[in-house]
Amino acid sequence: MTGWPMVRAGRHLVGSAGGGAAAGEPVGGVSGALQQYGRRAQTRSDHLKLVLKYLGWKPVPTRGETLKELEQFLLDRVMVHDTPSLLFHQAAEHLVSSKVVRPGVVVLMKMVGSARNAAGALTLEKADHLLTGPMRADLDRLLVLDVELGVAPLACCSGVNETR
Repeated sequence: MTGWPMVRAGRHLVGSAGGGAAAGEPVGGVSGALQQYGRRAQTRSDHLKLVLKYLGWKPVPTRGETLKELEQFLLDRVMVHDTPSLLFHQAAEHLVSSKVVRPGVVVLMKMVGSARNAAGALTLEKADHLLTGPMRADLDRLLVLDVELGVAPLACCSGVNETR
């Protein structure tokens, strides 16, 4: 037989493309098994829960310990890496290694954003005692345009060679 392989679905074999039966239709005209699947609203949800339980995975975290653990994981990582896409992928990998179903993409993106905001506040809190009045004035002067150079001193430090 050519095309896609036959798949066992319940007690019926589902035909393959190019195998005599239309794709997705039972072989030999046996009807109904897959055509009725998912008609009841909870069928897929119930089956997903059963599969997750069988595989030892936890459902999508909404509240509680798992969500707090993920938030702490993100906060720990954001203090080292601030790149949102990297944080997103690290969070997804963490969830997979913990056998926890990933929440929706938007939820996870919001968690990454919240962790980045918290990291900024934490950094400011930790560095605030170092930012005395004279230190703040010195840092502000790094941003002021030097007329002779044509750029701010900070631009010179960063390797920018362009003039305005």
